Amino acid sequence: MKTDVLISGGGIGGLTLALKLARCGIDVTVIERLPGPSPVYKGELLQPKSLEIFDSLGVIEPVLSHGHRIAELELMELKGKRAEHSSMSYSILPGKYPYSLMIHHEKLKDILRAKGGNTPAFTIWGTPHAKRSPARRSQWKTGVKKNPLISNANSSLEQKAGVLLPVITWVLK
Repeated sequence: MKTDVLISGGGIGGLTLALKLARCGIDVTVIERLPGPSPVYKGELLQPKSLEIFDSLGVIEPVLSHGHRIAELELMELKGKRAEHSSMSYSILPGKYPYSLMIHHEKLKDILRAKGGNTPAFTIWGTPHAKRSPARRSQWKTGVKKNPLISNANSSLEQKAGVLLPVITWVLK
């Protein structure tokens, strides 16, 4: 397989990065280990800056139409036997989006994958949504021998994709 950038993980972050790179003309491939949608419900609370990013990627309309706007948050923190209340209003923030947006995680991934499907430099592999560029299809390899430098969690997918990646571990102290 030949690609300029390989992103391991087709979550919100990986798909967003892939779209940003592909829009710059960088050939990017996303590989995803999960075979389909997560069986567990997850919601994404998108902050105003995230909405600006999705706007710049050209996906803001479907994101807004499938999400729920939140203009204010009411918070309650229990401290022993007493509760402290506070609130936050997004209206004080400058910018085009003075609110956060709650959207289903899988719906947001669907929106990003659909946009990627219309971008020639974007390829996703390893999910039922996989889209391989016809020009690059002949470059896909299978049957790569096990490489001890590949992480165990993703090794079969990475090997099927013909990718040999070193494992880099960061230890935060």
